This record gives sequence, structure tokens and C-alpha cells, in this order.
Amino acid sequence: MLRAALGWMRPSCKPHELCNDCLGLCSCGGHAAAHADRLQHLLLHQAGEVQAQVAPGQRVLDVGCGLGGFLRFLRDETGAEVRGVDFDPACAAFAREIHEVRVDTGDLDEQRYPDDHFDVVTIRHCLEHVADPAAQLAEIRRITRPGGHVHVEV
Repeated sequence: MLRAALGWMRPSCKPHELCNDCLGLCSCGGHAAAHADRLQHLLLHQAGEVQAQVAPGQRVLDVGCGLGGFLRFLRDETGAEVRGVDFDPACAAFAREIHEVRVDTGDLDEQRYPDDHFDVVTIRHCLEHVADPAAQLAEIRRITRPGGHVHVEV
């Protein structure tokens, strides 16, 4: 059974805006320290929505995890086993070093995660940037256990 909820946060960012408004720091050298309060508020809001679906010990994957702050919050607040995947090696390294979360580098389909492996999979503000969103969603469905939760934000 597929259940969905819709919400609107803001229009899709253009690629050059991702560094300045959304990520805070990435390999292209963008830095948004001036927006730290806004970014923290957004992170807590997003994590709160997912947190209700996560129990201690569950496996959570964040696709397009960026700097890893979202994963750290979920790990610390829920006791979940968190993991991320991001195409940007600099973001993945930052997440591993600063937030001490497990992050794989590359595209989701390159990771070859086992079938039905994750209890919760999130993909926030990334789906609109992939070449084949339907294939990405199919891969997310494959790796999410039956009865698991998928949280998509675009």
C-alpha cells in the first residue's frame, strides 16, 4: 500500500543556488554561514517529520545526504542506524568527518544495497535533479523493506 502526503516548502532551487541556500558548503566552494539559523530551522523541521517514522535500531538511508546534519540529528534523537549516499565526495567526506555518520559516495543505483534493507529511506530536494526520477524511485522501493517508509521532498 502506498500512502502519500503533500506539502509545499519553496520552489525548486537552481543548481547554483543549492550551495548558497540549501547545502551551506559543498565542493564548488559555496558557503552559507550567513544563513546558518535558517538552515538549522529547516533541518529541524524536516527531521521532525521523519523522526516520527523512525524507531531505535531501524536502518535509515538518506539519499543525497549532503553534509550529513540531517542524519546526525536522526541518529542522536532516535537511536536509528543511519547511512547516507551523496554523489559529491566533498560533502560525503564532511559528513563522515564532522557528523561521524556513514556515507557512501556516488549515485544510489551504484551502491547495490540489498533488497528490502532499509526501514526508512529519505530523499530530500534531490529527486528533481536526477536524470531518471522514475528509476530512482524504483531503486528506493527495491531497497525499502515491506511496510517501511519513504519520505520524498522536491
